Amino acid sequence: MKLGVIEIRLQDEEKEEALRELRLLKNQLIKIFEEIQYIDLEKVLKGFGTMIKADAERRRKKVEVVLDVGGVRIEREDANSLKNILVHLVRNAVAHGIESPEDRKRAGKREVGRITIKSWMEGDRIHVIVEDDGKGMDMKEIEKKMKELGIKGRPEDAIFSPGFTTSETADEVSGRGMGLYAVKEFVDQKGGEIFLTNRPGKGVSFHFYFPIKRILKKVLILRRKGAIFGLNLEDVEATIKRDERVRDFLMEEKRVYEVVDIGEGDFNYLVLTKFKEAIAVDEILGIREVPVSMESVGIKGVKYFVKNVWPIPIPVISPKDLEV
Repeated sequence: MKLGVIEIRLQDEEKEEALRELRLLKNQLIKIFEEIQYIDLEKVLKGFGTMIKADAERRRKKVEVVLDVGGVRIEREDANSLKNILVHLVRNAVAHGIESPEDRKRAGKREVGRITIKSWMEGDRIHVIVEDDGKGMDMKEIEKKMKELGIKGRPEDAIFSPGFTTSETADEVSGRGMGLYAVKEFVDQKGGEIFLTNRPGKGVSFHFYFPIKRILKKVLILRRKGAIFGLNLEDVEATIKRDERVRDFLMEEKRVYEVVDIGEGDFNYLVLTKFKEAIAVDEILGIREVPVSMESVGIKGVKYFVKNVWPIPIPVISPKDLEV
């Protein structure tokens, strides 16, 4: 009898080891896929500042480029296009916005102009801001050029027209009038929007965003009875062990959470969400960072499905929309 017990235990251990190796292999494959599919924006813009400084020096200007894009990952298929439009915007700022060191000094500014590129994720959108501390746009000059070209509308929209430029001559860096048009075209094709803020004497800011098809999300994988599901980690405030005080509501640090249970009977943990709901679960299976599609799945309470983590796709739920 003892031999039988030992033999079965060894078999179970072998199965567990095989499952661990399978999970490890799956995680490695997901990581490889992520490296193929995505790239850090910081890597895309490597050497960007040096290139722009060289452009500025050809114009006898001094410029520093500040990048604030840490943590933003983009699809590789967008990398070259996004870099190109950032080059257009920044070169436009160098050519038309940043003043010469002498003019900046007379205006009470630092001799070195500053161009800042910021980027962040918000839901399924990538936001990018390119701003400078130059002289701003001369709207009267733009309106004058609009009359010459027969362009109607707002100056803020006219600058994105193909071929529009206030420069009398073109060079290899800017002045052909295609830069801002290329930016607008890219944003439009991606289903986004672009906004201009002009501050006379203080600089110009371009803010654009566009949605992405797939995004990396950190998901907390949970189990309740026979159901495996996930929560966006960004929606989770904390996890706690079940308290005997729990009934329909839980008071935690003077905040009230409604207990939501998709199963029946006892449970082991509560996952507190920013929607003031506490999700009852039996087991916390871990956290996975996975690429997901942000297209609607058409199921109420389900944001999207995580694939290649479990034998079947895992629904990631929205607690605020969950019906139990």
